[in-house]
This record gives sequence, C-alpha cells and structure tokens, in this order.
Amino acid sequence: MSILLCFLLSFAISFLGSIPPGPINTNVIFLMVEKKQKQAWYFAFGGTFPELFLAFFAAYIQAYIIAYPQIYKLISYVFVIVLVIMGIVIFFKPIASGLNNKSSAIKNGNLSNLLKGIILITFNPLTVPFWLGIFIFYQSIWVDFNTFPMQLSAGIGAFAGAFVLNSLLIKLGNLPFVKKALQPSHSLNRIIAFCYFSLALYQLYNTIKS
Repeated sequence: MSILLCFLLSFAISFLGSIPPGPINTNVIFLMVEKKQKQAWYFAFGGTFPELFLAFFAAYIQAYIIAYPQIYKLISYVFVIVLVIMGIVIFFKPIASGLNNKSSAIKNGNLSNLLKGIILITFNPLTVPFWLGIFIFYQSIWVDFNTFPMQLSAGIGAFAGAFVLNSLLIKLGNLPFVKKALQPSHSLNRIIAFCYFSLALYQLYNTIKS
C-alpha cells in the first residue's frame, strides 16, 4: 500500500508541477501549433521519461547534490544557455518551413525532438533539487522510503505525472476549437520565445542569487 501511495503522490505532484509554462510543455504546444503531432509525442516522451531516473537519483542521494554547489551552478548556466538558444530559434522560425520533403522531415524530426526533450529535462537544474525537497518530506511520512521499491515507485510516478499532463496537451490540440485558437503565427512564436527568455532570466537570477 505504501508503494502505491508513494506512486500516486509523486504522480499528482509531477502532474501539477508540469502545468505552469516550462520548456517541455511550451515546446509540446509549439509542435502542436505547427501540426506536428507525432513529433510532439516523441518530444513529450523524451522530455518526461528521464524524470524517472532523475527523481530516483534524487531519492537515492538526497543530500549529496546540495553538498556540491559548484556543480549545481554549472548545470544551471548550461540550462540558461539552452533556453536562450531555443528562444532565438523559435522567435526567428519561418511559419511555413518544412513543407517540402515531408516524410524525410518527419522522420528526422521525430528523433531530433526525442533527443531535444531528453536534453532539456536532463540539463534542467530544477528537477533534482525539486525532488530532493519533496523526498525529504516523504521521509516524514514513510519510514521505509529509503528502500528500493519505494524510491522506484516515486521515480515512476514522477515520469507518469509529467507524461500524462503533456499527453493531455497533445490530445486537446486535436479539438477543433483548440486548433483554431492555436493557428501558427509570428505572434505566437514570439510569445513562446518570450516564455523561454523569461525562464532563462528567472533561472539566471536564481543561480546568481544562490
């Protein structure tokens, strides 16, 4: 029962934590706007599956990462650079690009979006510290949290919650009124790019402040 409850609680926390605009869900929406549903699925999986391992890693070495702030800051700066680059690419992206050689573009796009999602979630410096804080709280609930089954269930729940949220975004993107609201435009590109720039500035501020 404790393992199931640990999974459900991690699922709920991950689901709710994935709702605010971030590099994963905003990119999923961006791909849906460009009518690239299959690539959105690849990106959503690539951007959430590594959270299983990251959350498990956080559960396994709860106090180890915090003891090395230099490593934390280095990863933070790398993530800021990634966000800025993605924002620039989206800001200047042509609306009608990629219409020729459709099958080749889709094939290459699937792999590139899978890898892009993996890179974004892996180099997100907020993921491990976030779950570290959550799992410290878990120890006050379950005395057996440091066992492998409990930690694995927490990791699986973290992945499942984020993936289900992004799956809902993809499914909702197929509804007629959502499609109409999410038509490709330079304005929408700039809004999404601004989200990336804002996240980069916020992360840079937190990194310098810490």
